[in-house]
Amino acid sequence: MIYLEPRKTFDSMILGISTDNSVVYDLDAIIAYYTSQLGDRSEAIDFVYFNIVEMHVGYTSPLFVSKEDLPDELPR
Repeated sequence: MIYLEPRKTFDSMILGISTDNSVVYDLDAIIAYYTSQLGDRSEAIDFVYFNIVEMHVGYTSPLFVSKEDLPDELPR
């Protein structure tokens, strides 16, 4: 499994582990974190997608899910 670093920051944003052993992260929480760091939501979204979401580092690359996209019957 591949984790985002620093783990102290990003481990609280883990939603679970997929069936193929990829770590599943809360995309909304990651964007919120970078918004607080960069001061601008639009810039944070660009940064997150370019530098994190679109990285592919192998079979077990992390996955990113927006809680807003989850079905209503799943816990949030």
